Amino acid sequence: MADRFRIDSHKLTYHPGRVQAILDAGDDWERYRDLEPIYAEISTAGSCNHRCTFCSVDYLGYKRVFLRREVMQRFFESAKNLGLKAVMFAGDGEPMLNPDIIEIVGDAHDNGIETSFTTNAVPMKQKFIEGALRKVSWIKVSMNAGNAEAYAAIHQTAEKDFERVWANLEMAVEYRQDNGVSTALGVQSLILPDNLETLDELVSRAESTGLDYVVLKPYVHNVYMVQKGYSHLDYTAKQYLETVQDLQQRYDGDEFHVVARMNALGKLIVKDEESYSTCLSTPSLWFYVSGTGEVYACGAHVGNPNFLLGNIYDDPIESIWKSEERKSCWGYVKEDLDLSICRNNCRMDEANRYLDQLVETPVLHKNFI
Repeated sequence: MADRFRIDSHKLTYHPGRVQAILDAGDDWERYRDLEPIYAEISTAGSCNHRCTFCSVDYLGYKRVFLRREVMQRFFESAKNLGLKAVMFAGDGEPMLNPDIIEIVGDAHDNGIETSFTTNAVPMKQKFIEGALRKVSWIKVSMNAGNAEAYAAIHQTAEKDFERVWANLEMAVEYRQDNGVSTALGVQSLILPDNLETLDELVSRAESTGLDYVVLKPYVHNVYMVQKGYSHLDYTAKQYLETVQDLQQRYDGDEFHVVARMNALGKLIVKDEESYSTCLSTPSLWFYVSGTGEVYACGAHVGNPNFLLGNIYDDPIESIWKSEERKSCWGYVKEDLDLSICRNNCRMDEANRYLDQLVETPVLHKNFI
């Protein structure tokens, strides 16, 4: 079945006005400054209840900090004026640990900004489900094994969390069905040597629980990470591709989807060369807000001063987005950024490939459709 969630691709084709604005801006800062971001990733909590072996932000130290509700209220009011369309709560730690998370979701919703979560879902209790679920577009649960033993080893947590997450998901599915809620519910797992033999159990249980999808994707290393255990993972070994293809063939259907990140996996198997030399998505399409309120132009470079734009505790996001710091970041990305320090298959990789085709390799005779 087709990936109707477009998780293994990009969605810029549904934002032609924003794309055209990037093309029109070119090297003109005055026009580039006024580009409107589409999406932001927000870390409502710096702390996390898990210590996953693959965590790409372990170097941030899991600080016990939470974005304050009054700051987020001001942020969403300003973000609405900026033209921001959607946010994903994820980031430095576990977003649902923020004690004000229900109210924060409501504040975004009240300002017309769509919300979503990437979460381990251990804190996704009944109170959250009843108070926030209908205001959330989708929830993707990080669940990187199909049984409790492997899950606990990879997530570095107690085995009891495994069943706790499934109980929370069952509660969310039941609430959705009983109350006519449209929130998409799914789980996501990395494809790892530690969990490969358990993925069948994971997919099977996700289907029987009534979830919408399972995402199976390759691990990608972040150069800032402390942990190095998977840094040399070789996806050319045939068992990875064969396992994912088999699961997709057996379980993917009209009601339940196995979103196998075949595009992302294929670029690692073939050792894909970057098709672009400049990140055209940054700082134009999105930004990242850390648990301390710092705003970065790219979520893969949190802590790198070249990407730091400001702090929402100090200034409205409208001012931060049009600041001299963003102009400096724009110049750095254009002239000095070495893409080798970026993550392969980063969040904006497919968007960058699309934009690069439009900017660097324009099609001849484009009006002959």
